[in-house]
Amino acid sequence: MRASPPVPALASSPVAWMGLRPTFAQRTRAEHEALQRWVHGRKAVVEIGGAEGGSALALREAMGLDGTLYLIDPYHLSRVRWLNAPQRAAHACVNGSGNGRFVWISVQAATHWRGAIDFLLFDGDHAEEAVRSDWQTWHGFLRPGGVAAFHDARVFLGGGLPCQMAP
Repeated sequence: MRASPPVPALASSPVAWMGLRPTFAQRTRAEHEALQRWVHGRKAVVEIGGAEGGSALALREAMGLDGTLYLIDPYHLSRVRWLNAPQRAAHACVNGSGNGRFVWISVQAATHWRGAIDFLLFDGDHAEEAVRSDWQTWHGFLRPGGVAAFHDARVFLGGGLPCQMAP
């Protein structure tokens, strides 16, 4: 496991997007392995919240070869909207796997969603009301036997796992 960058400026998303550091997921190796066990072979995978794409890459690597990963993240926290470095870093990270395909969808996607979901990861806005709203909006699409997982972001000693950047 790689530690977070020692210089705060290196922790910013533009630095990851430019390939000067790997993106970091806010999870431990055990959490990474658990995500991959639960998503293994599944075909319709949805992640709410993308950050720099570390969890999305873990999901994409383990889902079914013919699966689709749908990523929902508004990337509204970017200081420079036209540049949107967190979104660009996430795209580069998720492109690190050629397994299945991935589609970026809007936060309003549930209003016209029609398919059943095999695995649903809640990792967006971590405020209690936001999580409750995401659950109420999306849980009805879970296929019988489908799995819902919740992740709470955290910062911990040593940082998160690095995402392998696409070439």
